[in-house]
Amino acid sequence: MQGLLRLEVEERGRLEKELAGEISTKQAEEKIAIERKKAKEDRKNLNKRKVEVLNTKIFPAMANLTFFLECLLKYPDLHEIFDEDLKALFFAESKNEQQRNKEAIIKRFITASMMWPISKETNEWYTDEGEKRRKRKTELLPNYRFIVCEFMQMAILEMIKGGLGQYLFKNETFLNNVLYQDMDRAASWIKLLADGAYRYLKFNAKRRPALF
Repeated sequence: MQGLLRLEVEERGRLEKELAGEISTKQAEEKIAIERKKAKEDRKNLNKRKVEVLNTKIFPAMANLTFFLECLLKYPDLHEIFDEDLKALFFAESKNEQQRNKEAIIKRFITASMMWPISKETNEWYTDEGEKRRKRKTELLPNYRFIVCEFMQMAILEMIKGGLGQYLFKNETFLNNVLYQDMDRAASWIKLLADGAYRYLKFNAKRRPALF
């Protein structure tokens, strides 16, 4: 993954130099051609490795974890067997010395899934009186994570309305006039954001179909 990011930065740097007119001699252009050819080969090898990692590690791990949790949901008696393991899975802290933030694994997973840079800065080139100039341009990044947030919010809402609310709070007036209304309000806000995200949600499902 780091290799792909490095290639992306190098290619962007070469493009900026060309557009800025910093590369003009034949020798420099030949050097760029050689670098591009090598970068293309490197990208091909890294993409192959990326697909291998995703197909053999990431996606099967997600499938196995999903199946495991759905089994616990379907067969509640299994919680007596796996509860200690679930707590270790969700709440264990990283032992990696480089991981300074010693937070629960599940919190790190959720935070990494939900949070992301809202935008990124890119260079936009234009010609002004025959001279090439550069200006910074802000590009909004995909907000499909609002959809993931909606999934989580709706799961919490269904859990509360499905019986947990009545179990925790015996007061029907509080449940109907406060708790349920507040939960519905929060769900409505995130649904509004998710609906906007759905309009821009595009990915090639045939390229990487779900196998579970």
